[in-house]
Amino acid sequence: MNHLWKVAFALSVMVAVAAPRNISAQTAQSLEQLQVLVKPGDTVWVTDTAGRELKGRIEQLTSATLKVNSKGVIHDFSETSLTNIRYSDSLKNGTLIGAGVGGGFGTLGFIAACLSDDCAFGAAFLGSWTGIGALTGMGIDAIHGHRKIIYRAPSSSALTHIRIAPLAGRKAKGVLVSLSF
Repeated sequence: MNHLWKVAFALSVMVAVAAPRNISAQTAQSLEQLQVLVKPGDTVWVTDTAGRELKGRIEQLTSATLKVNSKGVIHDFSETSLTNIRYSDSLKNGTLIGAGVGGGFGTLGFIAACLSDDCAFGAAFLGSWTGIGALTGMGIDAIHGHRKIIYRAPSSSALTHIRIAPLAGRKAKGVLVSLSF
C-alpha cells in the first residue's frame, strides 16, 4: 500500500508541475468581444471617457452600444464613449475549478487505494481532496475576484502629451523632454 501512495503522490506532483501557470482573465477591446464575457442582467462598473464611473445591470449589449440600468435610469454608451468596464463574478467558478483539480488528485488516490483493496479509504481520500480543492479555488477566487477589468478601450498609438522643461544647474544646462502615449 505504501508503494501505491508514492505513485499517487508522484503523479500528483507531475500534474501540478505540468499545469499552466499564466492564467489571466480575458479583456475585450470591442463591444463585440465583450458579448462573449457578459450578458444582460450582469452587474458591471462602467467608466466613461470623462472618468465617471457608473454601477448598473446590463440591459442590452450589441456590437455598437451598451445599455446599463443604474437605479432605474437607462444609460446608453457607444464604444467610443467607454474607457473600461469592470465585472465582479461570484466565487462559484473558482470553487468548481478547485473542486475539479482537487477531485483529479483525489481520483489518483482513490485508484491507488482500490488497487490495494481499501476502496473505503480511497473514497475518503477522494472526498477530502475534492473539498480541499474547492476551498482553495474559492479562496484564490476571493483574493483575485475583485472587479476585474473585462473591457478596455483600445489604446491610441498617437502621442498624447509632450512636456518640455528647462534644466539649469551650476555645471549643466539643458532641456528635459517628456513624451507620453
